[in-house]
Amino acid sequence: MSDTKTKRTSVEILAEILEICRKPTAKTQIMYKTNISFSGMQKSLKHLQKLGLLRLDDDAKKYLTTEKGFEFIRRYAALQDLLR
Repeated sequence: MSDTKTKRTSVEILAEILEICRKPTAKTQIMYKTNISFSGMQKSLKHLQKLGLLRLDDDAKKYLTTEKGFEFIRRYAALQDLLR
C-alpha cells in the first residue's frame, strides 16, 4: 500500500492488515506480511476488532475482515486516489 522507503502511518498498517485478512489469516502470517512487531500487531488486531473491522474465528484461530472492514478498505482506497 505504501512505498517501502517511507515510514507507514498507523492507518496504512491497519489498512494492510484488513487487506491481508480478506481471507482467513493466522497471526503469524499477518505479522510477517505487514513486517511489524508482535506487540504492534497485537495492538492493531485488538483495535480493529474493537472497531468492528476485523473478527477472530475462534475455531480456526484466524482473523477475517468484516463487512465494515471492507467498507473501510474501499473508502481508504478512494481517499488515496484523491490524494494522488
